[in-house]
Amino acid sequence: LDVMIMKFNKGIIGYDAVVEMDKFGVRPLPPEELIQYCTANPSHQKQKPLASLKTITWNGYLYSLLLSFGDAGRRMSAVPYTCIFKDMCRFPVVLK
Repeated sequence: LDVMIMKFNKGIIGYDAVVEMDKFGVRPLPPEELIQYCTANPSHQKQKPLASLKTITWNGYLYSLLLSFGDAGRRMSAVPYTCIFKDMCRFPVVLK
């Protein structure tokens, strides 16, 4: 996959980000591909959080996968799909 990193430079809600991605003809990496990407490119995860906007269903709610790096090392979190992703978040995407 030829992965590109998309950044909005503002806070954005998950579904609004997907609409913007559609305008550029790209799609977010699903959780499985995001994990593979971060495994192959760990330095990218250390720079800023990376988010997958493809949803994970858990207990009837939709979540997005967020991979980041902190004092304890690499982190993987599930965040509500409707949350506002801060401007520091980046979104790995590929062409549709």
